[in-house]
Amino acid sequence: MTTAKNNSQYFQDIRHLHRTLAPILLLPLLLTTITGTIYQIVDLAGKEDAFKWLLHWHKGQFGSLNLEVIYPFLNAIGWFILLFTGISMWFHGLLLKRNPLRLKSIYRLQKSQNNVILNETLLE
Repeated sequence: MTTAKNNSQYFQDIRHLHRTLAPILLLPLLLTTITGTIYQIVDLAGKEDAFKWLLHWHKGQFGSLNLEVIYPFLNAIGWFILLFTGISMWFHGLLLKRNPLRLKSIYRLQKSQNNVILNETLLE
């Protein structure tokens, strides 16, 4: 039962990490994708000189804040964290669908943990 508790807690932590970091890490990834795409379209149209600022945003230069050296690494780290946590949650969901008894035991475990937490707060 201890292994089930540790496993369940691990996936709760993964889910919490993904839920917390996804909105934060999504912004620079979207900015990089959108500015890169728009700049490529503008470049094909032959008007890239008027949109050099877009390339600066794409590289991580935000006015006086210059993140050009670390911006790609931050994007990559964010991408890999979201990829790892997302695949972990997806794989965990597949395992639960294949073994419905395991799903019931995890539900009982979580329910019992919630009751223990509830009982502890009532005693305070």
